[in-house]
Amino acid sequence: MSEAKIRVRDFVSDPVTPKEIIGRFWDKVYYMIDIDEIVYDLISDYDIAMDEQKIEGWYMEEDTDEKDSLRDQVLTQMGCEFH
Repeated sequence: MSEAKIRVRDFVSDPVTPKEIIGRFWDKVYYMIDIDEIVYDLISDYDIAMDEQKIEGWYMEEDTDEKDSLRDQVLTQMGCEFH
């Protein structure tokens, strides 16, 4: 497993921050699993319902669609904006 390098610095004047730990957390998680694929699979569970209700724009093969937009929103809210 790839370990992120911890930069050398004066930890008294430049302490470790929650943002730094969260970033390292997501680096490690993203290395271990495909978060984007899991989120997209969860969203795809709604495909049948969207088809039944004839929701326009839910899925378009060649274009950005509602599923893609929802995936981006979910990943952003999860703090996983680097997909």
